[in-house]
Amino acid sequence: MGTITIEKLGSEDLNLGRSAFTRTSRLNPINTVSRTKIGIHTFLSAVRSLGDYITSGAGTLGDPYIFTWATVVSDLGATTGGTVEIPAGYFKPSTGITFTAETPIKIRGMSRDQSILYTPASHGIVKSSVNVGISLENLTLLGDSVTAGNNGIRIVGVVGTQSYVDNIKDVTIRGFQGGNIKLVYTNAAIIDGAYLLGIPGGAGIGRGIDISYCKGISIKSCIMGAMAGQGIHIDNSQGISMASPWIFDTEAEGIYVDGSQGITIASPYIQGGVTTQILLGDANTADGCQIEGGYLNGNSSSNYNVYAKKSGNSVISGCYMTGAVTKKVRVDAGSWLSIIEGGVAETDIETGGNVFLAKTTNLYTAGADLGLNPALVGTDSLRDVAIGATAADAAAKLEIVSTTKGLLFPRMTTAQRDAIANVAGLVIFNTTTGVLNFNNGAGWAAV
Repeated sequence: MGTITIEKLGSEDLNLGRSAFTRTSRLNPINTVSRTKIGIHTFLSAVRSLGDYITSGAGTLGDPYIFTWATVVSDLGATTGGTVEIPAGYFKPSTGITFTAETPIKIRGMSRDQSILYTPASHGIVKSSVNVGISLENLTLLGDSVTAGNNGIRIVGVVGTQSYVDNIKDVTIRGFQGGNIKLVYTNAAIIDGAYLLGIPGGAGIGRGIDISYCKGISIKSCIMGAMAGQGIHIDNSQGISMASPWIFDTEAEGIYVDGSQGITIASPYIQGGVTTQILLGDANTADGCQIEGGYLNGNSSSNYNVYAKKSGNSVISGCYMTGAVTKKVRVDAGSWLSIIEGGVAETDIETGGNVFLAKTTNLYTAGADLGLNPALVGTDSLRDVAIGATAADAAAKLEIVSTTKGLLFPRMTTAQRDAIANVAGLVIFNTTTGVLNFNNGAGWAAV
């Protein structure tokens, strides 16, 4: 890769939106090579659509307000590793920054409100090397909001030779049509404290975090929203954990999981989202997914808070759901979903699949051939059990409702029956005599 050059951008008419950064005080010049104001009207026209991130118009940030200009580094792809410092200022590399060398490297800015890279018509930072770690900290990456397919951070390994031990921390990314962070064939990566935005009302701005064919990815305390795509998209991946993601105003699902196993979503806060806020399984089954705690608040476009379209052995535990137009939960045929508390009632579930709902007042099940754990059914705290109905009759501990199936008693021979201790009320089907037998406490008799 050739030398990366930095274009000088001046300071006149430049404002930082207060909602975009944690502070709006003057940037501290470091190694300033020019104190001459240079017009930035071309720059502003390219990024004005970034809304409250960079705006022109009334107001100034300082008098005079001087940016720091510096070459970030030459030929980053051939670097021997170590740490690359991005100084304070706005930088516009001629292309995005790409790494191809098989050596670990760390890119660190002064802070996300000071070290800002604008990369129009290209990805922001690309790692195409494998088996090495890259660490990105304290940066803001801005795209041009119009070039299709670009990512803010793009880390792509290859089949059988994944990228390993990548760390993305305290970054702000906005305006990349292809999505803000994209990981493909990447293992053991951490995304921590990322602020990922599309363009409010802007068509085509992609996903917040896009994960494909990855293993062992941790997403912690990230904020993302104002996107046409999903907040978090996961496909064909295993062992992905999300802790406290805050997702808002996505024009697709808040979290989308397809063809993946062992996905944990802990304490999510998801507001808005079209059709559904969390989708488990689409073209392929999502198995062993867990939603633990959290708050799902739908809007007028949200049919479901959680939709188990193709999901096996998944669990929702203590997650509060509200605002969905149709139902809080939908479970399609072939899917298995367990729900433990969280304010979900039987009437909140639309099901053609298999549902196990455990509450303090009763245990509700629905679906064909649904197996029940006898230990759970016998627990006093679950009290009444209804199978095929929303609630058991007030006089019944167990009620089974069906017009197509019967109750199948344990089947055994006379010799097997006689090996059971006498307990009054036991009922079995005797395969030796072909009749039902009951136990009166003293012995067995035919019904």
